[in-house]
Amino acid sequence: MSVNKPLPRGISTLKEIITDGYLYIDKTKIIHHFITTEKYCFLARPRRFGKSLLVSTLKEIFQGNKKLFANLWIGKESNYAWQKHPVIHLDLSTIDSSTPEKLEIGLCEVLHEVGRDLAVDVSNIEQSGARLIRLVKELSTQGRVVILIDEYDAPITSTLYDIDLANNSRRALRSFYAVIKSLDQYIKFFFLTGVSRFTHTSLFSGLNNLTDISLYPQAAALVGYTQEEIEHYLLPYVDIIAATRSTNRQSVLDEMREWYNGYRFSESLISVYNPFSMFHYLYTQKCSNYWSNSATPTFLIDLLKKGTYSLENLNSATETATSLGSFNLDAIELAPLLFQTGYLTIQSYSELTHEYTLVCPNKEVKVSLGGPLLSFFCHTSESMVRTILNRLRQALIAADMETFCNQLQSLLAGIPYNLHLEKEAYYHSILQTIMIMLGFDVQCEVLTSIGRIDMAVHIENTAYIFEFKCNKTAAEALAQIKEMRYAEKYTALGKKTVLIGMNFSYPKKELHIDWAL
Repeated sequence: MSVNKPLPRGISTLKEIITDGYLYIDKTKIIHHFITTEKYCFLARPRRFGKSLLVSTLKEIFQGNKKLFANLWIGKESNYAWQKHPVIHLDLSTIDSSTPEKLEIGLCEVLHEVGRDLAVDVSNIEQSGARLIRLVKELSTQGRVVILIDEYDAPITSTLYDIDLANNSRRALRSFYAVIKSLDQYIKFFFLTGVSRFTHTSLFSGLNNLTDISLYPQAAALVGYTQEEIEHYLLPYVDIIAATRSTNRQSVLDEMREWYNGYRFSESLISVYNPFSMFHYLYTQKCSNYWSNSATPTFLIDLLKKGTYSLENLNSATETATSLGSFNLDAIELAPLLFQTGYLTIQSYSELTHEYTLVCPNKEVKVSLGGPLLSFFCHTSESMVRTILNRLRQALIAADMETFCNQLQSLLAGIPYNLHLEKEAYYHSILQTIMIMLGFDVQCEVLTSIGRIDMAVHIENTAYIFEFKCNKTAAEALAQIKEMRYAEKYTALGKKTVLIGMNFSYPKKELHIDWAL
């Protein structure tokens, strides 16, 4: 395969990609499965993950545009009938939802535009729900109707700075979505996508036949790219980078995997790359935080500012399918929120407890999450957090413990008095989060033959061994590392070790550090 096809960076319209000769990674086999086995589908995925392109692809399929798919799986290998259906395609991110009244006006306007394009006049109907009913019934004379709604939750998540306003937006949307169940006989396929996952009772009480495929193994690779797809479609682009750097293909693939792979959306072992970052990496030929710089949702920051959250247990959070799928405006949990927004992903699934363990997916997210999350918890500007994190990273690489300790104390000094907890685990979680954000190999609760290391951080041939205490002394923490001979585990591997004892004084809200090389 040659690289004569340009990469579709920022393009989310299938027709443009195919007709203008951009590269398209074929997802039609998975799409075919769902359009032939389901009728009402919902998919939640983080921003910039290809949801709009998926909706565009569904639209072209149901409009019967077979020529666009001549070289794709559904056009070559399936027995799809290519029956033409009228399609109602709504993107709710384009609607002004600053008030419930403007949201209703926006819904009416977009339905009027769809009706005008499809030669159905709904301008004399005042309510959005009634307009949708008229539109579907009129279009059904041409065949059963397909309804595709992109960014279904945008009117709610864009108003989370005011929970009362968000609840009013939710109620307005609930009334709008409620009419869909009454239209079942006219509907061929209904597809809804967005970032958050509101429960049926809060938003879809009338639409009890909506299937949430977000955690389905069959949908694990519906958006995002698997390693197999990367190596089938993108190796020529990888080879260009390898040649430019005078290195080999595998080293570039390894770098890509470390930075942009790792997202898991089901109990299956299938992981995917972030498509937005992947294409930008191949185009610029360098690693950067492409996704986080463009996709950090405003509502995440707004919620952090309004809620009382703790980092404790976040780095190894366990959640059920129910909790991962909940978005309750009155009590939003941090771990499910970070999962839905793409900052955490599934590491493993327990058949015994039916719980998912969550972790940061890759280096891009680990490095970038430090901005908004630590900025909130440390009450420090995001730019200053990134500056301090960079200094911490350089200090550890150089084994400059004095600079490391000074910068760490500077960062933690911003934590407000009321957010401190008199628990060792709380401070442990903060330090673990910081180390993860630095992009280093972090291991916690490491067992040795005679004890358990609180945290070990690996940087090339150096192992940093941490012991945490609360309301004791840093000297005691350091003495425990030495007494329990924690370093032996790593010196036996030929690694240099740095021993770091930390004590957090809860009454004084102070951090004290003692270390030994």
